[in-house]
Amino acid sequence: MYNKDMKRIIARLYTFIITLLIVLGLLFLLNEIKISRSDYIKESIKVSQETKNIIEKNWFKHKNFTNQGLTDELAQQMKTHPNLHSIIIYSKEKGLIKFNSQYNDRKFLLNNLVSNDPNWNLRPEYSFNWWDNLKNNIISTPVQVTEQGYSFDLIYNTLSSQKIENVLKDAFIIVIVFFILTIIVIILFSIWRSKYLIDEYNDDQFKP
Repeated sequence: MYNKDMKRIIARLYTFIITLLIVLGLLFLLNEIKISRSDYIKESIKVSQETKNIIEKNWFKHKNFTNQGLTDELAQQMKTHPNLHSIIIYSKEKGLIKFNSQYNDRKFLLNNLVSNDPNWNLRPEYSFNWWDNLKNNIISTPVQVTEQGYSFDLIYNTLSSQKIENVLKDAFIIVIVFFILTIIVIILFSIWRSKYLIDEYNDDQFKP
């Protein structure tokens, strides 16, 4: 009876440990994703303000958005912030004015975006899932430089690949730790069981 009770207690303890590890692991991962999302929003606000200052300063100096100085500054801004995909300058009256991007698709998008479309749709003959996903993450900030109502838009990756890799790495570490703890519990249980059986056998051996 004692042997069965101890087995039942250890089995319940083992189940509790597994459940606790799983719950803690899930809470940790959810917290990591929440932190990553929070960092993304904070970075978006910060970079948005920085870019707004760059554009306004350049406008008051050159009175246009086509000068090489602005192109270079925006390119440097995207280089400084790898999470920034593109910077778009858009006018409600004139449509798309300037499109800076880190990727080779810049000219293609510039030539094939529908003019004066605030939803950033491509021409009907073109449709790409990657662009549809990106345009949903556009962050628009008004730039008060003229009465025409110019605005610029920033496209961010929702979570950078580095942050995703860190979350996956943490998940892998949790799985390894859980696996090691499981093995330790099994070994301890096996040692205890073997010792208990030996003691029980020895006690029976010396009974009259």
